Amino acid sequence: MLRGADVVREAAAAALDFELPETAVEWLEQGRSIVWGELLQLRSTHEELSSAYPDHARRLRELSAALEDAGATRERSSSALLEHTGGADEGSLFTFAKQASSAMHRMEETRQEGADRLRTLAIERDDLLHEIRRFPGFERFLLQKEFSQFAGPVVGWQPFLSPLWKCVVKPVLDALAFSSPGDLSRIFWCPTGPFTFLPIHATGLYDPAHSPLGHQVYDFVVSSYVPSLSILALSRNPITPPSDDLRLLAVRQPPSDGQSPLPGVHKEVERIKAIIKNSPSARTSLLESSAGTVEEVLALMKETDWVHFACHGIQDTKDPTASGLCLADERRLKISDIIALSRPRGGLAFLSACQTATGYKDLSDEAIHIAAGMLFAGYGGVVGTMWSISDEIAPDVARDVYEQLLENGTRPDYREAALALHEAVGCLREDENVSFDEWIPFIHVGL
Repeated sequence: MLRGADVVREAAAAALDFELPETAVEWLEQGRSIVWGELLQLRSTHEELSSAYPDHARRLRELSAALEDAGATRERSSSALLEHTGGADEGSLFTFAKQASSAMHRMEETRQEGADRLRTLAIERDDLLHEIRRFPGFERFLLQKEFSQFAGPVVGWQPFLSPLWKCVVKPVLDALAFSSPGDLSRIFWCPTGPFTFLPIHATGLYDPAHSPLGHQVYDFVVSSYVPSLSILALSRNPITPPSDDLRLLAVRQPPSDGQSPLPGVHKEVERIKAIIKNSPSARTSLLESSAGTVEEVLALMKETDWVHFACHGIQDTKDPTASGLCLADERRLKISDIIALSRPRGGLAFLSACQTATGYKDLSDEAIHIAAGMLFAGYGGVVGTMWSISDEIAPDVARDVYEQLLENGTRPDYREAALALHEAVGCLREDENVSFDEWIPFIHVGL
């Protein structure tokens, strides 16, 4: 194990040499706390497995307990034998030698029996795990986490957001005469280069020494991002008046699609349905399970006014146009599919998924992300995410946005989505239990 730790570190260093930092992190994680990790696996309760496949969960608990007990029994047996032979005095040396020889023989037999039992139990447990991993949603059950499962911003946000506010954002607001906090003028950010990856909408001074109002960008403006000025101009062009009814397509990831589970998506879409049900001018079409194939979703996107995705989002760093949204048929609705879509201009696309507005670092000015693809497809505004989001937070954001857009009972205007998101995220900012990492990712793109 000592040598193994060196091998892991050397492998991680090699991964870094080949510019594979995610792989390096995954390998380092696999080589850390191996013993503790195995013990924790044996003692895990596996609530999700118990709910979906109770018989397999029960058998796994039995095998795990037997493995732990078998290991402890081997140690107890060896200690007892040594303790028994260690009590002889000098006057019974011959007897002691016979007892020791017999004890050593029994100890070897005990160890061999224990090793055989451990091996049998381990093989049986391993076979059971392979069977469990064939179940939808349990493909990585008790496997080491991939980088994407524990990756996320870990920098201290306050020292990062403050200089960006002082040196970049506040001078822009001053030049535009947006100097009165609370007025909430609308601003469209069209950043270039490395600034395309920075959360301009969240800049400010967050230390307690400053007053709550007047030291953050959201005190002055409602922020939206645009990939180019031409897209903004196109979005402003008049469109054909929509029908009286709002047609919303809600696509959620089903629980058995081969992806890691997202328990919050069911709650999220049910909340949206309940909100829309109370609005006489709106109706919703809900796709889920096997109905939500790429072809069917694309067809319905042409027929509906708004679309809401509650699913996994994938940012493909090797082929940016292959980035997309994971649907029920284990395929992605790719950027290349989206930009080929021809639909009436206008409407809202709400992308409640990870990394839908992340972009590609080598082509920062090209805005190659899913949110931009939705704009090119004809949607007037998009709610997207700059990085991974919390499955617990996302349903709350969606609920608050739709409640504000539909609060008057009249047909909602997608151009009010930026303000609705601003208010929804504002509730998160004020919640001391919500971290910067959880509210900053949500952004509005477009008109």
